[in-house]
Amino acid sequence: MKQILTQSRIQMRKNCAFKEHLRYDRNLVPKRNSEARNLGTAVHKGLETHSVDAALAELDREVHSQEEQDKLDTQKATVAAMLKGYWAAGFSTFDSLKPELKFSVPIRNPKTGANSKKFLFEGKVDGVATIDGQHWLVEYKTSGQLDQSYFDKLYLDTQVTSYIYGAQRALGITFAGVIYRVIRKPTIRQKQKETLEEYFARLEADYLDPERRDHYFAEAKLYRSTDDV
Repeated sequence: MKQILTQSRIQMRKNCAFKEHLRYDRNLVPKRNSEARNLGTAVHKGLETHSVDAALAELDREVHSQEEQDKLDTQKATVAAMLKGYWAAGFSTFDSLKPELKFSVPIRNPKTGANSKKFLFEGKVDGVATIDGQHWLVEYKTSGQLDQSYFDKLYLDTQVTSYIYGAQRALGITFAGVIYRVIRKPTIRQKQKETLEEYFARLEADYLDPERRDHYFAEAKLYRSTDDV
């Protein structure tokens, strides 16, 4: 049976071979995901389903104290505000969008062109869209920053190149590149003497404010040539 390689596994191997061994050979995983990962997963679910309720359901978990409940409520209010702000921001719709595309392709020996007998490369992209006859991957991101340095890093991102490679082979088409839509995480915090409810209302208003659109939301196209891939 062939082993599955994902971009996450490949990157983990680059960073720390022992960590990759523990995760994929020993099947040891953290008991809980990080708050940042949970938030990103919930936002992606909301964008996929066009539903705030579906997004918030991703965050549901058992809590054991008022402090944990307050953290959960804050996380849910943040996700709801981010989604409502995104939908109100006026992004164009992808009429031809095919959401949540999964691919699985054999890894090829670059010298011989032969398929590996041990490994498959698998991945999942947020969507595929066709615009003016060109095919694009669509990727949604949540980030704590939204400046030029953030987008400069995307140009060096090996994940997107790998995903284009895998999706092109799976679908038999050529992609022009990737359309990124990025939602920034909150930059305002709860004030002293401000209740959670007051903060949640102020947070949602901040995301819905038209004058704050460029502060919280951005779209960028990243091209990849055939030679890059």
